[in-house]
Amino acid sequence: MPKPFTVPRHLLPSLAQLRDMPEGHLDELVDHVRDAGTLLSEADLQKSLDQFLPKEAVKPLIELLLSLYSLQKQNSISTEEVIHGISAALTHLPQPHRWDDAQIRKWNQRTSQLIALLSLDNLYLLDKAVDLRFEQTNVLLRMRLLADVRPVFARDVPEPRGAIVTQTLRLEYLGDGDGLRKSISFAMDAKDIKELHRQCERALAKAKAIATLLNDKAQLRTSVSGESDDD
Repeated sequence: MPKPFTVPRHLLPSLAQLRDMPEGHLDELVDHVRDAGTLLSEADLQKSLDQFLPKEAVKPLIELLLSLYSLQKQNSISTEEVIHGISAALTHLPQPHRWDDAQIRKWNQRTSQLIALLSLDNLYLLDKAVDLRFEQTNVLLRMRLLADVRPVFARDVPEPRGAIVTQTLRLEYLGDGDGLRKSISFAMDAKDIKELHRQCERALAKAKAIATLLNDKAQLRTSVSGESDDD
């Protein structure tokens, strides 16, 4: 018997969107995504879906699809078992989120198309690309360069005689294993910042050159991680 899941509340609007698609529209969505070609980033899929769905519905749908793939991997189950597990969970939603009998029937009529959607090779490739992008010991969440002014006092004199500007690089990241948000800070001077800027520009240029070589010479669809992301 398929294992029921607890459906995260933020995914319910996207599930309802799929449930309420007009007859045949979900089949058209499957065909549209199938024809989108190779997908290596969320931005690739978003660009394709923007032509088919209302703009405000696109990002939540992408999040839903990647969440369903995540459920599949976490539980080592098939696509069919994921959808059947979600279906079982939808029949036990608490108020005020509970679906009525008519909504459950409509959802059950859509499950075969949703299984077909999740079984598309290019969506599987997208999920794999997302995994590879973040398959690191630590994943950077945010970085900041903080400027600080520190007064310099002479001996036994309460008034400052000067001041220095210091810089601190603060990195926030997810640690391996525990999934906790952590931070680490580094003192930097102007020379360090210039060198960091130089290394960042060099890294971007190298990534672009490699992607261009693989795209043009090897005819291998290649995306630079994060290059076209909105964030």
